[in-house]
This record gives sequence, structure tokens and C-alpha cells, in this order.
Amino acid sequence: MDLALSEDSRYLYLLLRGTGAVAAFEIEEDGSLDSLGEVVTGGLPVADGASGLGAY
Repeated sequence: MDLALSEDSRYLYLLLRGTGAVAAFEIEEDGSLDSLGEVVTGGLPVADGASGLGAY
């Protein structure tokens, strides 16, 4: 599992290693997270064990 914060610190991304998907959350002003669902589905090398995530 890996997390990345967007450059403007408004979004948090979570690599879902078992599926190769990326979940996104919007960071609210009070620090709470609002789920935006899976923003990337498939395409990441699940069989090879993708374990790093970068965001900008």
C-alpha cells in the first residue's frame, strides 16, 4: 500500500495493490476525507506487485 498527496495538498491518492487501482480522496478544510472513488482501474502491474505511487 502506498499513499501520495497532490502538489496542492487537496487530494490524497491510495494505491490498491491487490487490484492495481488507485483510490482518490479530497481533503476537506477540516481535514476530513471525501472519497472520490477509484480514479484509475487496471493498467498497473498487479502480478508484478506494484508498490509505489507518485502524484503531482
